[in-house]
Amino acid sequence: MQLLAMAAKFLDQAYAAAGGASELGQKIHKPMGEINKLMVPGASTPASERNAMEEAQMKNAQNNQQMQQLRQQRMQSMQGGGQGAAPPGAGGMGAAA
Repeated sequence: MQLLAMAAKFLDQAYAAAGGASELGQKIHKPMGEINKLMVPGASTPASERNAMEEAQMKNAQNNQQMQQLRQQRMQSMQGGGQGAAPPGAGGMGAAA
């Protein structure tokens, strides 16, 4: 419910920024109504919203760290450029057997 409350708050801010009469504002209004139907009054408190925001920030930081590691691995593999396996015929075994 905290995540829904946060989504409702963000949509409300986006709606206000877009303007209710604009096309974007009208498109934002529809999901706002659907989310608000699901909301139970008092289900979300400022403390629970803060906790949900902190949790989302921690997950975001973890995801950013994982993405940075993946980028580093890609860069290393691109810089290595095929240094993985030995070419066929190399390795001590002669072609004439």
